[in-house]
Amino acid sequence: MSKPWSVQPAAVWLPVVCLLLGGCAGWKSNLVAPPVTPERLERKADVVQAFEARRDAAALEAALDRWRSGDAAGCEARLRAILQRRPDDLEVRLRLGEVLAARGNADGAERELRAVLEKQPERAEVRHALGLVLVAAGRVDEARPQLARAAELEPENEIYRASLESLAAVPIQAQAIAATTAAAAEPAPDRPAERAAPPRTP
Repeated sequence: MSKPWSVQPAAVWLPVVCLLLGGCAGWKSNLVAPPVTPERLERKADVVQAFEARRDAAALEAALDRWRSGDAAGCEARLRAILQRRPDDLEVRLRLGEVLAARGNADGAERELRAVLEKQPERAEVRHALGLVLVAAGRVDEARPQLARAAELEPENEIYRASLESLAAVPIQAQAIAATTAAAAEPAPDRPAERAAPPRTP
């Protein structure tokens, strides 16, 4: 009678070892990564792009929260950080242009807004914003076609119509200012008391 752990003849344990080795080989073969195909790469890229889009959307909302809380500088910094990652994000570039305009940076605002117009020339919101920037800079003749086009694109928008109509008074105001300035520059007539008395004759 053999003991439980006694050495058995090779004929008994050799088939068992072969079976185990074969099973392990089959198990390891299941761990081999599937081949990389263009379809797998495309799916991976889509997942990464979707993640980045959600991240930047959250970052944009955080920037706008800064603006709503009165932190214009913080809003601008966050918008610029997003554009470093996504320079083609026109929505972020538009908001940056509006923030720069509100902060008095007319040149920067115009640059950002024109960059958006190059890609979206029929977007009324951008043309209206650019028109207001040009009006603030005193470039009324350049602002008028921008505001007019915004009103044409969205005729139901009362704000766009009001902005365009307000330009009608600008030339009149400019003429009044110019006339006042010219009148102030002219020498005032002598007052009777200040006129030199005629020389007395003996």
